[in-house]
Amino acid sequence: SHPKTKIEKAYYHLSVARYYMQKGDMAAVSANLCKAMPLFHRRQYFMEEAACYMLLVDVYRVSGTADMAEFLLTSIQKIYQQHNLPLQQAEIAAMRGMLMTSENRYIEAESYYRQAFETAPNFKIQADILNQYALLEIHQQKYTAAQKKIKQALAFYRQNNNLAGEAFSLQLLGQIAFEEEHLPTAIKYLQKAAANYFDLENFSAYGESLYLCAEAYFQQQKYEAAEYILQEILTTMSEHQSNFHLGHIYGLLGMICEQSGDLFQAKTWLKKSLWLEQNTQRYAGAAVDCLNLATIEKGLGHHEEAQQYSAEALEYAHKTDDEDFIAIIQNKILH
Repeated sequence: SHPKTKIEKAYYHLSVARYYMQKGDMAAVSANLCKAMPLFHRRQYFMEEAACYMLLVDVYRVSGTADMAEFLLTSIQKIYQQHNLPLQQAEIAAMRGMLMTSENRYIEAESYYRQAFETAPNFKIQADILNQYALLEIHQQKYTAAQKKIKQALAFYRQNNNLAGEAFSLQLLGQIAFEEEHLPTAIKYLQKAAANYFDLENFSAYGESLYLCAEAYFQQQKYEAAEYILQEILTTMSEHQSNFHLGHIYGLLGMICEQSGDLFQAKTWLKKSLWLEQNTQRYAGAAVDCLNLATIEKGLGHHEEAQQYSAEALEYAHKTDDEDFIAIIQNKILH
């Protein structure tokens, strides 16, 4: 039925905003939140107002406008402070830590995580924050410090049968083992994490864990094992909705075929990956795909196509605005 009162209208617009968030229509999300927020504010529905702000944070974070996301998180934190809600204050401080981590503002991120941990009113939230704090340390390659925090969180999750927390902890341990090139250990952790995520029906995280597992097999030149896992992910993703980016799978399948000497099949997979990277504006991935395609075309004696893909690789690299990445691609392109 159509909402009659002002507060019914506010709840209606909030629910519509959540619907459009799932669909990825950020303009519709913003439009509905702008209608809901003042109605909640006037009637002092502060938790609902904060929920609107939280959705707007996601809008700005997805669109890469970190300054606005940070401003909104400050506004939400003030609401929770005014109403003396330590749990929500801790969660917001942790979110600010994650935002700062994504912006490579590590000193600020660390400060927010400490604040979040000290504010957290229970062990469950502290364990969640330890994992997020560890993610910051992984970004900084402080692997020993990160492992200590993760294992502390993992012990709590196991004692309390928290499958989601345990899965994320195992995934992080797998990521560290992968970065440190302890590949069999990485595979062990990542397969356990993937099994948990599958049981939880979190198919995006399931795909991420298994994909890194396939990369670990690939680096050990265990191409059949890597391909088996990638096909397993494709099968699962065809049966369940998820945000996992299939371009990763197609790209790695292309590299496996290249290593196995099947250059024509490698081209097919890499072109599928490139198409997805282009359509989702993942320029780093597109640059790597073009670079691999250039190498294959050169191997097939197609020098003109190889040069064209090399030029496209550099073009996509420049779109990332990442100077280090641009330099890597420049050094690898075919001349």
